[in-house]
Amino acid sequence: ILPQLKIDATATQPSAYQPSSSLFSQSYGEARAKFLDAATEAGARPLSFRNPHAAGPAGEPLFLDAVWFGPTDAPTVLVNTSGTHGAEGYAGSAAQLAWMKDGGIARCLQVSWQMRIVERR
Repeated sequence: ILPQLKIDATATQPSAYQPSSSLFSQSYGEARAKFLDAATEAGARPLSFRNPHAAGPAGEPLFLDAVWFGPTDAPTVLVNTSGTHGAEGYAGSAAQLAWMKDGGIARCLQVSWQMRIVERR
């Protein structure tokens, strides 16, 4: 059973932020760097775990990157994942970047959520 959430209506209004094609990446390394940079700029605590059993298309190391927003004792946790199966990784990464840059994290934290984004590649 989900708790009743009270959200300030002014916090859910659309912002002036306009997503662009710059959110999409041409490579795994570019997508990963954009994700980690945006998350860090938004105040996240990143954790990265290298996959010792696989390599990317160009032979680069692959990681599971997780970022944590908000208090560690929040009563509600929102988990968001992308790239779980590989092909959707670029679109999922772009959606997460847009959400972070558009202030989605601040809106979640207003309702005492803790946010964890896990990006697998």
